Amino acid sequence: MNLSQIDQELANLIDLAYLGDNWTIRGPNMHNEVYVFSSSNGLYFPNSAAQFNDSIIAKDKYEWLNISRNISAFNKALFLRDVHKQWYLKGISSHVNSIEKIIELVKTETNGKKLITVGTSSGGFLSTILGLNLDADMVFSFSGQLQLGATAATDPNNNSVLQANLDSKYCDLSFLLSGDSDTCLFYFVGVHSETDWPDIAFAKRYPKVMMFLFDSDIHGVPFPAFALKYLLKKGKHEVLALHQYFDGSVINPIFFSLKVCGLIAFFREYTTHILAKTKNKIRNFFNV
Repeated sequence: MNLSQIDQELANLIDLAYLGDNWTIRGPNMHNEVYVFSSSNGLYFPNSAAQFNDSIIAKDKYEWLNISRNISAFNKALFLRDVHKQWYLKGISSHVNSIEKIIELVKTETNGKKLITVGTSSGGFLSTILGLNLDADMVFSFSGQLQLGATAATDPNNNSVLQANLDSKYCDLSFLLSGDSDTCLFYFVGVHSETDWPDIAFAKRYPKVMMFLFDSDIHGVPFPAFALKYLLKKGKHEVLALHQYFDGSVINPIFFSLKVCGLIAFFREYTTHILAKTKNKIRNFFNV
């Protein structure tokens, strides 16, 4: 988002929201496992004052809240959002105003517990940084950026905060990807998504990045969303087994969902998914 081109009303709302915390914790703190969910630049769209007011101020939106309710494997979850939509380079608030301070916040709030970080696109970018800095058990990154040079180059006049912070060490995650962390970094990406091509090429240089390459042009979650709640509940060894099974192949999203969900759950979820899509088409056709 080009901060110099948004209207003043939206800029004022962003500045106001930036004074708040922009993180929240849900669930009790009873067991030794915490998920950290990072919102993406799709947090509110379009970039208008009305949409920002509805999503952030009225609804207090954090991505992943809904899906997290379906994951029974954890008892505590931490949610983060970047109201500036600038890859968290300004942090999340006026007092947690850098990536380094986000790392410290998460470290404090997770208090040495087993950590699993999750995010899409810019949320996946932050999840990778958090996971590798804090020795998380797993990182689930869905089309998360691994370097921001290509993103900045696509439109030099866009993303003003990004342009101003291209000297940040976090604009290129090579130093983390070449480190000796035991964290399992699982990277899910569509091979036909042009947005992701630079990061796919970048990821291939680092064995630490365990890629799942999908026959998809989606920048985001490249398989049916209903499979997420089954995937994120899996333990590290189960996801490693999935990676070994699919390693080197371009994955069919439906077959992946079947493999992740299991036969009975897949058909239940897929039937519900198709019925919902059919109902939406009928509503749209009849304008109801």
